[in-house]
Amino acid sequence: MVGRHKISHLFYNNCTKSSNICGIRSYKNLSSSSTPNTNLRIPLFETQASSGTKAKFNPHTKTQVTKLPNGLTVASEDHWGQFATLGVLVNSGSRNEAAFASGVNHFLEKLAFNSTEKFESKEQIFQMLEKHGGICDCQTTRDTMIHAVSLQKEGLEAATELLSQVVLHPKFSAEEVAMTQQIVAFELENLHMSPNKELQMMELIHAAAYKDNTVGLPKLCPPDNIMSLDRDLLFTYLKHQCTPDNMVLAGSGMDHSELVDLANKYFIEKPVWDRMSLSSKYQTDKSYAQYTGGVVAVSLLACYEQI
Repeated sequence: MVGRHKISHLFYNNCTKSSNICGIRSYKNLSSSSTPNTNLRIPLFETQASSGTKAKFNPHTKTQVTKLPNGLTVASEDHWGQFATLGVLVNSGSRNEAAFASGVNHFLEKLAFNSTEKFESKEQIFQMLEKHGGICDCQTTRDTMIHAVSLQKEGLEAATELLSQVVLHPKFSAEEVAMTQQIVAFELENLHMSPNKELQMMELIHAAAYKDNTVGLPKLCPPDNIMSLDRDLLFTYLKHQCTPDNMVLAGSGMDHSELVDLANKYFIEKPVWDRMSLSSKYQTDKSYAQYTGGVVAVSLLACYEQI
């Protein structure tokens, strides 16, 4: 998320190092001998920067980190340009589902950016993002869950509020959960029918290397678990994993002090699950990955039937 803006830094460094080769030499080949060479690293005469670009172009911008009193970590880098990217990273993924039915993170990924306590529907969220030229995304891995938004810089406060709503105040209505069950079932069916088995291979490799623990647990929801993952179970998982000391609010393209102020404004309020009566039998899994090694056998006939 934040890393995508590093591309501009890498581009600048590479161009600086190779300008004599890629720039000036090529320019000489294409230009006539009477035309003077132009150094593209020097601003043109009487040009002004765009009014929307507050930060100066600095390829060596440092990352600033602040920890709020409630334990939330805020990290940011400012950069040149009119767009900013902001995301909430939770130190949790499918590896933390040992005490739960596998597939929770798969469901949470599909449920992201739906209705919240402030936003009545996904359409309302998209309308707000469209107003600021923004996009949103959610990805889950074996050890991380990320909600991210990219939009014009003037929409930074709206993006911060949106992320706080999506992460800490989702509704997970019965209709949304039912729709997610259908989406996950369709994805699994489509995956089994696809001739590309790379994703299944990665699942099997992890299952063999770390049998029944942490990163060896399924990243994809097993078909038998689809109907058993309900609203209460999802909120119970979030209650144990989405705690301030287990999250980072990270941004690229904004002033750090401004982001800290917004975090204090929108990420201090208690999440929705603290006002719910949820099961207390589950415990947070903090175990380390244990390599076991082993073999997972798959019928070739079953693979051909899927194809």
